[in-house]
Amino acid sequence: MVQPTGAGAPPRASPDNFVVSHPWPGLEAWLRDHRRLVLAIIIAASVLVRIPYFLEINHSPCVWQHRWSQTDMNFFDLWAKNIAAGDWLTDKVLHPWHEWHKSIAAAYLRLHPEAVSSQEPVRPAGASPAEPFRVLWERWWGGKNFHQEPLYPYLVALTYQVFGPDVRWVFVWQLLLGVAGNVLIYLIALRHFGALTAAAASLLAVLCSPLLFYNLVLLRETTITFLGLGLVYLADLTLDRRTWRWWLLLGLTCGLGVLLRTTFLLFWLAMLALAVCRQWRTTGTLLRSTAALTVGLLISLSPLVARNLAVGVPALSLPGMGAITFICANAEDSIPEAGSYFSIQHGAAIMGQTGGRFLPSVVATLQTHPSPWSYLNLEWRKFTLIWHWYEIPNNTNFYSYRLHSKVLRYLPVTYFILGPLSLMGLALALSRGIPCWPLYLAVAGNLVMVLLSFVLSRYRITLVALLLPFAALTLVQIAAWAWSRRWIACQVAILALILLSLWTMRPLPPGQMLIRPADYIMPYYFYYYPLVQQAAKQGDGSRAVHLAEESLRLQPEAVRQMAGSRPARDPEEVRLAEWFADVELLYAQVLAPCDPKLARELEQRAAALRKAARGYRSGR
Repeated sequence: MVQPTGAGAPPRASPDNFVVSHPWPGLEAWLRDHRRLVLAIIIAASVLVRIPYFLEINHSPCVWQHRWSQTDMNFFDLWAKNIAAGDWLTDKVLHPWHEWHKSIAAAYLRLHPEAVSSQEPVRPAGASPAEPFRVLWERWWGGKNFHQEPLYPYLVALTYQVFGPDVRWVFVWQLLLGVAGNVLIYLIALRHFGALTAAAASLLAVLCSPLLFYNLVLLRETTITFLGLGLVYLADLTLDRRTWRWWLLLGLTCGLGVLLRTTFLLFWLAMLALAVCRQWRTTGTLLRSTAALTVGLLISLSPLVARNLAVGVPALSLPGMGAITFICANAEDSIPEAGSYFSIQHGAAIMGQTGGRFLPSVVATLQTHPSPWSYLNLEWRKFTLIWHWYEIPNNTNFYSYRLHSKVLRYLPVTYFILGPLSLMGLALALSRGIPCWPLYLAVAGNLVMVLLSFVLSRYRITLVALLLPFAALTLVQIAAWAWSRRWIACQVAILALILLSLWTMRPLPPGQMLIRPADYIMPYYFYYYPLVQQAAKQGDGSRAVHLAEESLRLQPEAVRQMAGSRPARDPEEVRLAEWFADVELLYAQVLAPCDPKLARELEQRAAALRKAARGYRSGR
């Protein structure tokens, strides 16, 4: 249960006001009295985990994943380099160009060829004409509108400007934000769940491999997670201090959050509503706090407004990708289980109908469902996926990184464990009225964000961090019941965990792989092939052999089996077999002058893989 720690304690949260009762008051007091020591241990452990992780990834293809042109990492790198080169306003039409963009544009232009005339969108003088597909998308995106929220690429650009265009410098400060995030998890749990639960939450954070994974990816997820945790802690302090200056600081930080991801506006609205609920009886205090919260938000958004006006787009225009993301994630043909799903039919029709405007696109998307139950069913499927153990890949893959990092492989805490623990912890906290409203609101806001977009590992990772205190609460509570020999409560809790685990630990559908074929294939394009070609030109046969052996060690087990005598079992395995057959032959040609024996082995393996691919087709 939750109870005040002393008579006459003020009714507000602080490290000494609310604790989860357990049979170890001496340990609780010691941990509370030695908070600085505990913090030092958290920081040291977080750093010690990250150093070997960085060293491992630095000697792998993963550090260069941003070279893959079909990724957000590539676009962030391109955008940041454009800014660092001097275009600090991004005063040009700058959007990514992926294969699915072409597919949607082609589908629309087949029905409406007149949609693109010889007139070009706004372009610099002397620029070469764009293909009709791109002209159409630039119109839908809003020309010079920011494609995504601008804060992260500007931070990357500033890093490039100071240290040079090397993503590893970005990874350095992302690693530091990861350490700071672990500290915030401890501080948030300490305020509401007590020192022992806070220590357990920080231990889970240090050992959480998905949280660590995103520290070394050129995506904004680590920054979003840090800012999300920071907002929760700052909101706690604001509700504690109750002065307009703290509300102003909270508004400023919420504004920075909106510049990082628009959905942080949900947290700002939630805090505005919370201020009204708490202060409606004192009109003066309510006006000061809500005004300060609003002014802070507007101050942070003012650079965006100034930039938009300077380049000639609407002052408060939303990121260009918002409409198509909502369409593909929420149309009636959306497949949440596929991760990023691109609705060619509805994407083309709705973007053409609305011109890429967000709110009309939302209305048109909802109208694709034959009934409200159709949309509710879609959202339920998303909700079940949010709590599933699998880290759904997008742009990058948690499980492919684990091939290159022992640290990720051996860190034991994943969503496989956290899913059921955090669900039970949420139920415990809510049933006992633990007053951590900013944390509840942040969890709810992140759930809404994922439900309205795609259920992806990268979108869920902030939710994972926010749920860690609740997972720790479950562990401490079950341990307390067991220590106190409250066997019935303990057995009921363990049974509930088992039932939740049966739901969250469902196996993957037949044929679905942990690592997609593309995650095996792409490193050859942006890493291994260029290095092998360079070694061949320089006559460095030993390096070419080393690279070939290194890359082939990363083959999936299915490919090794197919290189024996087993035929491919599904189209995904056919793709892998045919791809690695080509890889084996290419390396055989490169290695023949310096290692004829290995070259012959590679040729034999290539023949076996082609036979395995033919075996699937002939057996259908």
